[in-house]
Amino acid sequence: MKLVLAGVVTAAALTTATAVAAGPPLTHAQLVARADATCSRFEPLLAAPPGIDASYGEPEFDQAWLAIFERQRVALTALRPSARDRAAWTRLLRTLPPIRDSFRSLTQAIEAGRPVVEWRPLSRRLSNAERAATKAARTIGLRRCFRDTHGG
Repeated sequence: MKLVLAGVVTAAALTTATAVAAGPPLTHAQLVARADATCSRFEPLLAAPPGIDASYGEPEFDQAWLAIFERQRVALTALRPSARDRAAWTRLLRTLPPIRDSFRSLTQAIEAGRPVVEWRPLSRRLSNAERAATKAARTIGLRRCFRDTHGG
């Protein structure tokens, strides 16, 4: 857990430095290209966190997934949309904490050995959060971001 927190603190510091060093707002095409590239870079890491010999529902995998997801969120937050895209981009970014929180609740229930009947609603909540992010991403024109990866 200390590693996850250290990663989040480091990522927050990098985001601040990136925001200060950020240039002019991105055009719509630049925003879409950079966001899709970011999601493409993180997608395989989320599917199989490097160096983790565990699977979904095991603490090592789940903690690694959360840390990677946070790095992706920070990278996307650092992108600076134009005025045209700002509202839609803000809506997309607001869909990310519910994915993180739903994933955390679900995996904690699985890790604790709770019966399926208890964690199934948490799986549905994660799927709903992913669908909201997918819809927000598609509204902007993103194709590589926030596809439902847990099939809940």
